[in-house]
Amino acid sequence: MKKLIALLLAAVMLLSLAACGGSAEPVETAPATTEAPTTAPTEAPTEEPTGAPTEAPTEPRVAPTDFEAVDPATLPEPIPVEEQLQSEDTQTVTLGSLEEYEDLLWSLGFEEVRLAGTHEAWAQKTANEFAIADAHCEPVSLTYNNNAFRLDFTYSMVTRNGETIKEDGWSMYGTKSTIMANVSPMDDEKFYASDSTSETPFVTMIDGSQFGSADEALAAFQAGTLQGETSTIKVQNPNYEEDIKHFGLVEDDSKQFTTKTVYYPITGNLYNYMRNPDSEGVEKAGFIGGTMGYTTSVGDTALKMCFHYLFPAEDAAE
Repeated sequence: MKKLIALLLAAVMLLSLAACGGSAEPVETAPATTEAPTTAPTEAPTEEPTGAPTEAPTEPRVAPTDFEAVDPATLPEPIPVEEQLQSEDTQTVTLGSLEEYEDLLWSLGFEEVRLAGTHEAWAQKTANEFAIADAHCEPVSLTYNNNAFRLDFTYSMVTRNGETIKEDGWSMYGTKSTIMANVSPMDDEKFYASDSTSETPFVTMIDGSQFGSADEALAAFQAGTLQGETSTIKVQNPNYEEDIKHFGLVEDDSKQFTTKTVYYPITGNLYNYMRNPDSEGVEKAGFIGGTMGYTTSVGDTALKMCFHYLFPAEDAAE
């Protein structure tokens, strides 16, 4: 027991000495510097250059020229267009461009219509003066159904010196027919027709000169001492027919009217050009079939009007 106590005391003393022993001053150690992790700069991913989306090229708009022949037995007799436009399916539209009018008429089967572009015309400046001009169509509206149409338009002519002359009240009528015929409202009991194929041509005198007789006026015209124009041309071949018609009022012969008829035997498409009879005309000297005098002429510019297809010269007589 005494040995055990002695051992315990000895152990306590050793522990006391260890606790009281001088301790060395603590060595200051610089805190370890930890560098902030640096991440290598990564370049932003570059996208492959993508070009702007390109639209597929559109094919140029081409007017139809390869007209499909129709069986003449399927064509109707000529019927006045205004009569045909009385049906319930008739509608009137105003479109934004000449091409839109053309596209609509082509879709109806009237593929010979040519509204875009210009053609040479005779612009009536005054009763005594006319000028060569470039003419174009300014549509007002289109009234149509599956069988016929009426295109109302202003005929605009720009002379070679830049002067613009406009004629309102023009209409182009179109329908199907077995033959060339007048299907405009001019075919009315109020009007009479003068045959353009008669031996005595229709002559319009431009300078307003007075003559004692029709023969005297015609002689002056033929001698080149009088400005004027004749309209005796009638075209007729297997592909194309054209005629100029002159009309007068039955009750009042002081006003004369000119219309133009165009017919395509291949397709059976028939077109008439006519200016509203109530339009203001031009007073001029002229005669029909030997009767000379002054009349108010309406629609003379139809002579050169051409909003329809013309076959090349080599194809016209095939």
